[in-house]
Amino acid sequence: MKKTNIKILIESMRILSREIYCEDGVATAAIAEAAERLDELNDQLADQSDLIRKLKLDIEELEGRLNG
Repeated sequence: MKKTNIKILIESMRILSREIYCEDGVATAAIAEAAERLDELNDQLADQSDLIRKLKLDIEELEGRLNG
């Protein structure tokens, strides 16, 4: 099964939370909160990925200085 792009999944969940009907609102609130949490986690993952890329470049630069 192909995985849905995370941004599409998040936006789909936001739309679902607004469009579906639930008498007590628990399901819609849970879907909305899940979308928000996924969005936050996705942002954190992107930040961590950027940091890892920068650290790799720093390591390569230091190795070059030591070996050069």
